Amino acid sequence: MTQFVKIVEALQPAVFVVENVKGILSMKHFKEDFPKEEKRRIMELIRKRKSKKKKVSIEKLNYKLEDYLIPVPELISSTFRSIGYEVKWQLLNAADYGTPQERRRVFFIGTNTKKAPIFPFPTHSKNPDTLLEEWVKLESVIGSMPFPGIQDGDEVYEGGFSSIYMSRNRRRSWKEVSYTIQAGARHMPLHPGCPPMKKVGEDKWVFGEGPIRRLSVFECALIQTFPLHYSFSGSTVDKYRQIGNAVPPLLATKVANCIRRMLE
Repeated sequence: MTQFVKIVEALQPAVFVVENVKGILSMKHFKEDFPKEEKRRIMELIRKRKSKKKKVSIEKLNYKLEDYLIPVPELISSTFRSIGYEVKWQLLNAADYGTPQERRRVFFIGTNTKKAPIFPFPTHSKNPDTLLEEWVKLESVIGSMPFPGIQDGDEVYEGGFSSIYMSRNRRRSWKEVSYTIQAGARHMPLHPGCPPMKKVGEDKWVFGEGPIRRLSVFECALIQTFPLHYSFSGSTVDKYRQIGNAVPPLLATKVANCIRRMLE
């Protein structure tokens, strides 16, 4: 983020956008006026506490550590404010904007114009009313694709399934939206044509009887709302990574339209 701030300060764009995982909302950072020496001491205590060989408490300080921490979103906002930008952030679920997957990401929009940053209004809902459409289901996006095989030119990761993968349900049905398309090929959700998984213990699931495979590269690209003609480079793993790391183009368009209205 430090380098991004320097770029914004140098180029002085009218508007900028930052996207990050939702976990950033619960992250905290030391305030800028926190003494550097004390910060190093605290970080060393935290590292020792995380070590299995050393049990160290950081609660025995002469002050409340929370008093010297600031939520990362507020830190980002104040940092950009110091160079002349107003920043607002909002947690957006891609499914609420027509993307067939539950994908929650935090968007920061900053501007040095006199107009306040704005975010797109949802167009879809899991429980739609007269104003919103229903979430786009998997069957309407990849329902015509072959299964259990794949179409010519498509690729699918066929590596093994780790205990972490099998610790929870990985399959959504045709009548649901997809789980988040991640960047790691090993973590891709199962195809909805697979049999339902069964829970057999705490954090332990097994596959049902029938054909099993992950979503293919092309299927993931469609769920991410990439155009049909879009191509990806590199190995199968590289392609999954490019798709999973991307902001869904449909959601990016909705955000971009807000920026256009701000500039107009």
